[in-house]
Amino acid sequence: AFGRPLTALVPEFDDYLRPEEAKARFARVPQAEVVGVEGAKHLWVGEPYVRIVLNEIVRRVNPAAHPLPHEVPHEMLHGVPDEG
Repeated sequence: AFGRPLTALVPEFDDYLRPEEAKARFARVPQAEVVGVEGAKHLWVGEPYVRIVLNEIVRRVNPAAHPLPHEVPHEMLHGVPDEG
């Protein structure tokens, strides 16, 4: 066992490995956590699933930044001089 946390994000409808099968395969890694993402398809097709996965990553590597914003703040879009 490597000892570091291992998180496997697995789409519910993945073409090759679904959450229940992933749990069985990762069972030999004691520190592994398999997170099934409900409704998600292979290759994370669709914006909601990409957002969910990015938020799960941020939750683990930088909890203070979780959850990610869903919109860009207005002041970042308007009134800021172009740096180019």
